[in-house]
Amino acid sequence: MTAPGFEGEVRIGVPHDIVKAFMPPILKSFNRAWSQVNAVIVPLSTPPLLVALAAGEIDLTLTTQEKVGEGGEVLMADTLAWAGAPDGRAHNNNPLPIAFGDKQCAFRASALKALAGAGREWRSVSEEGNMLSIYAALEADLAVGPLLASAIPDGLVILPPEAQLPALPSFSINMYLPKSGGSEIGQELARHIREQFHARHHRAA
Repeated sequence: MTAPGFEGEVRIGVPHDIVKAFMPPILKSFNRAWSQVNAVIVPLSTPPLLVALAAGEIDLTLTTQEKVGEGGEVLMADTLAWAGAPDGRAHNNNPLPIAFGDKQCAFRASALKALAGAGREWRSVSEEGNMLSIYAALEADLAVGPLLASAIPDGLVILPPEAQLPALPSFSINMYLPKSGGSEIGQELARHIREQFHARHHRAA
C-alpha cells in the first residue's frame, strides 16, 4: 500500500491564543511527513473560523468553546483561568483592568459574565489587540486576562485564589472538518493534530 503523493496547500484555522502553545509540534510533524504541502495558519477567533470553514475558505479548523458543536471533535478539555504577572497587583485595582483581544472571542463573554455575577466592575486595557500586545499588558502588570491554562506563556502565571477573581468556566479545544469530510490532505493534517494532542495529553499525565 502506498500513501497519496500530497502536494499543494492546506489551510487550517486556529484561534489566536493557542497558535504558539499548540501548533509548532503539529506543523513540524506534518512538514516532516509532507514537505511538498504548504500548511497555512489562518488565525482568527472561533466564530469567524467556523464561518470560514462553512464557506470553504479553510480546510479544517480548531476552536476554543465551552461546548463542542455539531460535527466537532473534542481534542482536549481545559480550564479558563485569570492570568497575570508574577507577584502582580493589577487584580487589586477597581475597576478591574482587563486585556481582551477580539470582541468575538468566547473568553471575553465568559469573563464578563463571571464578573457581572460577582458584581465586579471592570475596564478594558486592550481592544482588538493581537496576543503579543495582550501578553505585554499582562507582563507589565497593567491588567489581567482570561486565558486557557495550558496556553499561558512563560512570564505569566495563573492568579491564585487570593486574587479573589470570579471562577471561570471550563473550555475545550475542538476540531472541525467540513461536513463533506473535506480533502484528503485536510484529513491527513487532522490525523497529525489528533496524534499530537494525544501525545501531549500522555506527557502531561
